[in-house]
Amino acid sequence: MDGGQEIPPECKRLMRMYTGREVGISESWIGWRIAKENIISPNGLSISSNKVLTGTAILEIGAEQDSHNLSLIMKTARALIKTLKS
Repeated sequence: MDGGQEIPPECKRLMRMYTGREVGISESWIGWRIAKENIISPNGLSISSNKVLTGTAILEIGAEQDSHNLSLIMKTARALIKTLKS
């Protein structure tokens, strides 16, 4: 509460993100958090904005088969993370 008024949910979410808590945008982002200038993956990998842009560029120039394989790898990785958490 701030002067008797409730803090809007959007502001609360930004405050949680700024303080390094979980991002929590959707279920696929569970375990991710923001720390300073980077986003931190559930396994602790620190990713800068330049790495995100580089990864996106690599995906854009990749062959269709590479994109399909990457999709399968990501689905498997997410399933493993869920299994390890339970």
